[in-house]
Amino acid sequence: PVQPNKAVVGINAFAHESGIHQQGVLNERTTYEIMAPEDVGFSESSIVLGKHSGRAALFERLTTLGYQLDKDELNRIFVEFKALTDKKKYVYDEDIHAIVSNKLWKEEGYLSLSRVEFNSGNYLTPTASVSLNIGDQEVSALGKGDGPINAALEAIKNCIGDKDILLTDYSLSAITKGSDAQGRANVTLTKSGRVARGQAAHTDVLVASCEAIISALNHLGIYSKKQASSTARVQ
Repeated sequence: PVQPNKAVVGINAFAHESGIHQQGVLNERTTYEIMAPEDVGFSESSIVLGKHSGRAALFERLTTLGYQLDKDELNRIFVEFKALTDKKKYVYDEDIHAIVSNKLWKEEGYLSLSRVEFNSGNYLTPTASVSLNIGDQEVSALGKGDGPINAALEAIKNCIGDKDILLTDYSLSAITKGSDAQGRANVTLTKSGRVARGQAAHTDVLVASCEAIISALNHLGIYSKKQASSTARVQ
C-alpha cells in the first residue's frame, strides 16, 4: 500500500484541511492540485473537515449531504461545528447529520441545560449537580442515584419539582468510530400515561443523556399545552 503522505500518489496529496486551501480548491481545483486525483487512481479530492475548516468547506459538505440551508441556518450550524472541532480532530458526515438534527430539527422548548457536573466511582454514591434554564430563570439542584444517569434524572426532577416522571427506555450508540466519537442518547419518559421520546448527541455521553432527557421533557410540556388548548376550545 502507498503511504498517505507520499508525494503526488499518496492520498494526502489530494486531502485539504486548511480553510484557505479548501476555499481555493472549491473555487478552482488547480490552485493547490497540479494534477487531477483521477490521474493517479483516486475518485476525487478530499475535503477534511477539522479545526481549520471554514464556512465554505462546511457549506459544500452540507450541500453534498443534501441539506439546503439559508445563511442564518448555516451560521448556526457553523457555530456548533467549530465547538465540536475543539473536542475532536476530525468531523465526519455522521457528526454533521447529528449537528443538523440537534440544532435545526430540535423543537425549542421551555427547558434547556445550563450546566451539569457528575461525581461517581466504584466506591462512591453517584451524584449529579444540574442547572436548568426554566423559561427566564436558572434553577439548580442535586440528585443521587445508583448511577450517573439516574442521579442526573433525579437532579432534573428536583429542578422542575416533578417526581412522577419515569425513565422507561434508555440507549446509547456511537455516531462515528474512535475514542473521540460523539455519543447519541435516546430516552423514553412517561408521566401520567403520556409517553415522550428525546434524543441528543455530544462527545460526553453523560451530557448527551441529560440533553436527551430534557428534550423528552420539552415534548411532554408541548403535549400538555396542546392538550390544554384543545380542551379549552372544546369547552
